[in-house]
Amino acid sequence: MLVIPLAASLVLSGRVAQLGPDGAWAFQRKVMIYVPLLMVGASILAAVCSPYLIPLVVGPKYVPAVPVFQLSLLGVVGASFSALMASQWIGRGYFVVLSALSIGVAIIHLTASLLFVPRYGMFGAVYANLITFTIAIIGNGVLALRCEIEFRRNRASAAAGEPAGVAS
Repeated sequence: MLVIPLAASLVLSGRVAQLGPDGAWAFQRKVMIYVPLLMVGASILAAVCSPYLIPLVVGPKYVPAVPVFQLSLLGVVGASFSALMASQWIGRGYFVVLSALSIGVAIIHLTASLLFVPRYGMFGAVYANLITFTIAIIGNGVLALRCEIEFRRNRASAAAGEPAGVAS
């Protein structure tokens, strides 16, 4: 499911390398609308088809995995968003912040897994993933908001004839 966002991430990384993070943002924000919408559609299709396709492809003994798979599809948008924002984190020089955020999220995921898996089994692992992806959406959303604010400020400065990066 995540092949599409990862491919888009590679394209965005090339665009950020070529144009810089601010220069690529106008294109990237469009991608960040369309790719998650595509992934929502693909996730809905996968959720609807999974009761039929999972037993057909891997056998009837995997039918109990269908609800777990369907619930895990809720995390696809968070994973997509993380992949799509990676180039902005790196391009803007926030690698240390990204690393600290990643370590923090990993600790939260480990803690949630240790708490939920013994009690809820496979669903506990999915709950831990969904918590992790929710936190990732929040962290990446803050960066996306910051990118948008800087993009609009730079565009307004350019329209006023000021050098880029100079606040009005």
